[in-house]
Amino acid sequence: MKNLTNGQCGDNVFYEFNPESCVLTLSGSGEMEDYNGIETVSPFYRQRYIKEIVIGDNITKISAHAFEKCIMVERISIGKDVEIIDKFAFDYLPFLERAVIPDSVRIIGYRAFANCRGLKSVEMGRGVKRIENFAFAHCCKLEEVVIPDSTELIGCMVFAYCYNLKTAVFPKSLCWIGSDIFMLCRSFEKIYYKGSREELKKATIASLDHELEYEIVYLEGE
Repeated sequence: MKNLTNGQCGDNVFYEFNPESCVLTLSGSGEMEDYNGIETVSPFYRQRYIKEIVIGDNITKISAHAFEKCIMVERISIGKDVEIIDKFAFDYLPFLERAVIPDSVRIIGYRAFANCRGLKSVEMGRGVKRIENFAFAHCCKLEEVVIPDSTELIGCMVFAYCYNLKTAVFPKSLCWIGSDIFMLCRSFEKIYYKGSREELKKATIASLDHELEYEIVYLEGE
């Protein structure tokens, strides 16, 4: 872990850290640099001084592992032009309580918000097409989620180990629902499906956690 100052994290993406406010601000345009977490490591990986992350407009991709294990982060702001939140982007931010994902985002990647154990609220924008495997796993304080009407795919174990999750709202746009998306969600009670039973049957469903007991409410009737 090195001390943060100012620098570059993409061809035209720049960062500035204010040590007094503990705010990290990204500006510029285009995609962040790609990191794999081994040979190439984000300059923010495991940084303990950052409390707030501000991602400016005109940035289109939050790269893999970008803010992984920034364990003191309490707030994030995602600009209106981000299209992809890549894998592990915000993995293990235990003090993050709220995530607002703008309408521009199409893909929420593998483990993008996993292990955000203090996360109480997720607001997903109207453009999300794919929520990939384990995206919100181990978000222990989530109680409800609303999947946007644009979403076509929910991967495997997306909300696994969200022990306090009680309800989820599913759109009828879903074509694929992965296996065990609510694995070990011991408080889970209901799925509200914005369609009919027949419409849900048209989706490819790997499994809906047969070990859990919960109700599916069809908002457009049986």
